[in-house]
Amino acid sequence: MKTLNFEFQLETDLLKLFDFAVPNQYTWSMLPPKPKYPSLVVRCDRTEPERGFGDAGVHSADMLVHIQTYRADDKQGIELQRLLNQARGVLLAPRLAERLNAVSGCTIFAAVNLEGYENPDSEIRSYTLQLQVKFSPTKAD
Repeated sequence: MKTLNFEFQLETDLLKLFDFAVPNQYTWSMLPPKPKYPSLVVRCDRTEPERGFGDAGVHSADMLVHIQTYRADDKQGIELQRLLNQARGVLLAPRLAERLNAVSGCTIFAAVNLEGYENPDSEIRSYTLQLQVKFSPTKAD
């Protein structure tokens, strides 16, 4: 039953890779009903082959890794952009690829996509970094 906890373990491992200061850090499974801002949320989702990934509709990946940040105190988005650039660096870092390969034979086959939107009901901005991960068998030498 190791597979059932894979997303939780990966969320936890990814969050530990963020060694820069973000006041509030959460994994998706531990996200409180009212998170404090600014915050960083790490979420890993596995796909169901027939449906893809919810709103993303991605069928070519086995897992999506989402990094979400919300900031209400950075109206120009300067601080948020700095944090997102650091987050992108973490996702593309060799040690993440090594961790994925060591644990499950994963390969990262897509670049990170950055999405951003403003919440019309407030001044809080939400940005998401998305990384597509494909599971593949380890090649025999």
